[in-house]
Parts: sequence; structure tokens; C-alpha cells
Amino acid sequence: LAVVDTRDAGQRRGCTKSPEGHSLLPIPYDDRQVNIHRAVGDTGGKAGKVCARVVPVSKGQLSVVFLLGSDVNFELSVYTTAASPFAGGHVDRVVDSKARQWVKRCAPDSENEERLWIRSGVDLALIACIIIAVQKLRD
Repeated sequence: LAVVDTRDAGQRRGCTKSPEGHSLLPIPYDDRQVNIHRAVGDTGGKAGKVCARVVPVSKGQLSVVFLLGSDVNFELSVYTTAASPFAGGHVDRVVDSKARQWVKRCAPDSENEERLWIRSGVDLALIACIIIAVQKLRD
């Protein structure tokens, strides 16, 4: 399994002079990121090294960069349904550097249903982490 570290996704603690002591300050667009860690140990409760980082690239596009093992420097592009990844968009499609689709959004059967097609053999835990990262990086 994996651990999703969202500390740098949208806001961080800042100092104020108010009696409350701290406030949450927005993280600048270029500095936002979500780190995906491999879980370590038998229970999967501890975070290991960062294996992938999700960062905004431009409006409607994020990048997943892999940092460990044979996947070092492998990259996925994530496209969202909104004009901005920070406007509440959902994952529309995920493609690799060879333009192979890993994930694509399917037409819903009803107005309340979201469906994704996921390529056979793709790590579902990784895709779940990417979807969480997209949601955490939005405003």
C-alpha cells in the first residue's frame, strides 16, 4: 500500500499576531505538491521513502514523477475536467510519456455516477493515490 503526504498540497501553518497564534496560509501555486510514499513494515503503517510526487504543471494538468527503483524519472500526465486543477476538477485521463492511456473518464450512466476505465495491470493503489492528490491540490 501507500501513504499520501498532503502537507504541501494547499495550505501551511503561518504565524500571526492574533491571540489564536496560527493561521493557515495558502501555498504558492508553483510550490504545491503531494508526495506518495511506499508503506513499510508488515502493517503498512509507516511511511517509507517518497516513490512519486504529484505537482501541478498548468491549468488542467498535473505531473506524477516517479523517484524510486526502475521507475526513476518515469512520468505520467494527469488531465483534469476543469480548466484548473485547483477549481475542483476530477481526473479526466492519465497518460504516460508514450501517450498510452492508463486511466480515462467514461460517460456516466446517470447524473450522480462517475466512472473511470483503468488499463489492465495498472496498480490500483497508485491510481487511488493520484486521484486523492488531485483532489487535495485543488482549492
